[in-house]
Amino acid sequence: MQEDPYVMQKKDEEGLFGNDRFEGFCVDLLKEIAEDLRFKYSFFVVKDGKYGASEEGIGWTGMVRELIDNVRLRQLQCCRRFSFTVINTREKRQSKST
Repeated sequence: MQEDPYVMQKKDEEGLFGNDRFEGFCVDLLKEIAEDLRFKYSFFVVKDGKYGASEEGIGWTGMVRELIDNVRLRQLQCCRRFSFTVINTREKRQSKST
C-alpha cells in the first residue's frame, strides 16, 4: 500500500523497474533488514488499492486477499512438486524391479 511518507512511488520512475520504483521510510527500512538477514522481496501495487476488509459473500479484499491467494498458490505448487516427486520415485522403483 502506498502511504506517504512510508511507501511512495517515485515521481520520476521512467526507466526504473521493480523495487527501484518506490521510496520512503518503510522501503529504506526493509532494504536494510533484507541486506542484514539476506532475503529477497518485491514491492508491487495492490490491484484494488485497499488494505483489506472481510466482506460477506466475497471474503477478504485488498492486500490481505492478495497475500492469502499467494500463500494458497505456493501451497498448491509445493504439493504438486511433492506429488510429482513421489510419483516419479515410484515409477523409477517399479521400472528397476521389472
